[in-house]
Amino acid sequence: MTKILLPICTINRPSRKVIENEKGTSVVMELWNNSKRQLREVFDMFSSNERGFYKTQIPIKSSILSDFPVSRSQARRLCSGFDKFEEIELDFDGIDDVGRAFIHEIFCVFKDKHPEIEIKVKNASTNVTNVITQVKKTIVPTE
Repeated sequence: MTKILLPICTINRPSRKVIENEKGTSVVMELWNNSKRQLREVFDMFSSNERGFYKTQIPIKSSILSDFPVSRSQARRLCSGFDKFEEIELDFDGIDDVGRAFIHEIFCVFKDKHPEIEIKVKNASTNVTNVITQVKKTIVPTE
């Protein structure tokens, strides 16, 4: 018998729900129905009638599951699917520092392959901003 405790957040009362003897993956979600945000407003943030869904926002912290993303492989996994959008907004909220290889893979390697895609940065710490600036300015000699 397998028991999984899932935290369920309600407005002011955290609770837990037990799921017993379920096969496969279960996802439980509770929505707050008192939001003032309208569905059209959300869609309009990422799409237009002329361009369709052209924009996405990526929260680095929940996408990488690390407070210090460092590797090229992390960056390549993050970038998979970026080519389906014209504009990518990377949200570095909660990330204090990054590795140069991670940034180089996104802002140099990926960007060189897809110059038509705009990559924007949001909520970057001073350390993250400095690494991005330094890496973008680095000239790699070609053979």
